[in-house]
Amino acid sequence: MLRRLHHKLGTTGLPTLRNPEGVYMKLMNLKAHDPESVSLGRRGLPTPSAAEIDAVNAKLRELANRSSANRMRRSLANWGKDAQSAPAENAKAESDRETR
Repeated sequence: MLRRLHHKLGTTGLPTLRNPEGVYMKLMNLKAHDPESVSLGRRGLPTPSAAEIDAVNAKLRELANRSSANRMRRSLANWGKDAQSAPAENAKAESDRETR
């Protein structure tokens, strides 16, 4: 649609029809939703779009799920190690009790 408009007007746009300043502004506005960035006092535009808020919330959920999954993987990986070391720890505790 934008290409047809350029054609009708006899103008040309960038190959991607993107305004570099607009792309920068959008990225900085998305960054303003980042909790780390917000903690540094950075703000985006005063009225973010619903799409921006949805995109940021979706990404934060994805990161939270990934973090939770990684904690679970580490826990499961350590679980086997804990189970293997438990008999040795129990034997040492019994030995300590017997020597008292």
